[in-house]
Amino acid sequence: MKYKETAVVFGLSPTGLSAARSLDRNGVAVYGVDVLRYEIGHFSKSVKHDKRISYLPAGPELLAGLISFAKECPEKPVIFNANDYYIDFIAANRAELEPYFILTDSMRPESNSVFLNKRTFYEVCEKIGVAMPRTFFPESDEEALAAAGKIRYPAIVKPSMGFKLRKLLRGKKLVEVADAEELMNWWRVFKEWNADVVLQECIGGSEQNIAVAGLYMDKNRVCRSLFTAKKYRQYPPMYGSASYIESKWMEEVAALSEDLISKLGYHGVCGTEFKWDEADRCWKLIEINCRPTLWFAITRASGVDVVWDAYCDLRGRPNPVHRGGQTDGVRWQLFIRDMVSSVHFLRSRELSFGEFWRTAIDQRNKEWAICAWDDWGANFGYVVNTLAHIWTNFIKPPGDRA
Repeated sequence: MKYKETAVVFGLSPTGLSAARSLDRNGVAVYGVDVLRYEIGHFSKSVKHDKRISYLPAGPELLAGLISFAKECPEKPVIFNANDYYIDFIAANRAELEPYFILTDSMRPESNSVFLNKRTFYEVCEKIGVAMPRTFFPESDEEALAAAGKIRYPAIVKPSMGFKLRKLLRGKKLVEVADAEELMNWWRVFKEWNADVVLQECIGGSEQNIAVAGLYMDKNRVCRSLFTAKKYRQYPPMYGSASYIESKWMEEVAALSEDLISKLGYHGVCGTEFKWDEADRCWKLIEINCRPTLWFAITRASGVDVVWDAYCDLRGRPNPVHRGGQTDGVRWQLFIRDMVSSVHFLRSRELSFGEFWRTAIDQRNKEWAICAWDDWGANFGYVVNTLAHIWTNFIKPPGDRA
């Protein structure tokens, strides 16, 4: 191989594409792994392919391919995971991968179980005193009915391992319910899908009350890279993933994120999300992703490249701490999804035409989630990727969505 330094990115959605661009633009050879051949990162010039690993599902063949690949690299490749699908695979095979790859300390089953299982995660957060929406974990119809009588509506019902049911929910993370009857109906649907269920109160207010942080915590629990932003819209609206955000330094959110990740003993890249509760006058935790998240491209555009900072630390390369020096006012957009959400809020009169033009249409000072002037493979692939997602999530019969 002509490149001395190599990285492997698992998951090539816009999340993985952003991680690959952060590394590729700094001279690192990035090899991608994603079983979905239409995933956007497969089209990008920033991602290289090797038939031993690039299109394989998690399993023994992929493990053997990774080890064979790494043996040919001049130095150990660094692993970055950008998709929940591969989290368990990497952790379960850590002992076999560690002689050939550089991994963060938290790529272990005991760490992953805290973040991936909503019930475990909320229980741990309650113990360390994190402010959260009121949450219930019923295990029977009787417990669910009792919770339905206590919870404040509207409320949300979601699986404890949400990423495993995304296809059955047609891309959604959860469902909102208006009353006890609707809550119990969805409780029974989730149980039919063999899912553990979390019931949670909603935090009132608009999506603009949501703040996010991206950070990298080193093995000594020192935060070496920290970025914050304000979320404006999500797709699907209200309970989806970010579709439009703007960089904005928020010291309180930064401090909450740093303190929480340190107390959890986490080493690696992650993203946090908080929402301002107007009734209780405090920030409440929504979620933590134990990997780069969808909007991480804006960290690079704002001068705090969290993925690159993590790479430098893992390689032992000198690199300054980046905290509080970001450029504010940089905008990030996942264009097609954001247009759908924008139209939704225009029709409900929650978004003025002037604000729609400023945020959705005006492209100045904006970092796109996918498109780039120097990456026409990804630009073309965006069309293919969008059509494939429409087919998978909205047209293909649910029983065939394997």
